[in-house]
Amino acid sequence: MTIEANGHRVEFRNGSPYDPKNAGLHADITIPHYGYVDGLAGSIASILAFAGSEPPEIPSNAFLMIHNPWSYCEGNAEDMRKMADDLDQIKTGILNIYAEHLKEGVTIDQIEALMDAESWLNGEKAAEYFEVKTTEAKEYAAAVGDYMKKARCKVPEKLKIAKDGHDPEQQAAEEAAARKRQEIRDLTVKAIMEGE
Repeated sequence: MTIEANGHRVEFRNGSPYDPKNAGLHADITIPHYGYVDGLAGSIASILAFAGSEPPEIPSNAFLMIHNPWSYCEGNAEDMRKMADDLDQIKTGILNIYAEHLKEGVTIDQIEALMDAESWLNGEKAAEYFEVKTTEAKEYAAAVGDYMKKARCKVPEKLKIAKDGHDPEQQAAEEAAARKRQEIRDLTVKAIMEGE
């Protein structure tokens, strides 16, 4: 995500799948600013899309991904109960922010159900629930990282295909580089084992 100063106007260019530190809940800008979604505003980044003083612009082929907050936890049963309680409080905070930006007639219960299901809303679908400005489709790929697989996110097939659709020459070069790195590792281990 970048922030551009343009005279007295601040623009959020939100192409972020998530913010691991939940900084989105603490964003506070006091001058007029405008939000744009470039590809994907997923997880806590979906909150940043609404940080502007005007409804965010979301191209018809960009996405808001909303879901319940999640985290990792180590420790005993008390630690895990506290984490569950903390996640419930974070969810309440997220719902409160979404509630400020609902379309007339949409209920917070509907949004909570979308969060429970982990929902990927393209610009047109987002406009059914939230006060957003849908713009024409843009030519870009959403940033869907491997961590989304690890987090078991339900990435739409259309985005998976776009992400995996490598240029054959680029893919061949990447595979050759990976083979070369492995060869260097193997030679290094062999040299260490033989005392060279």
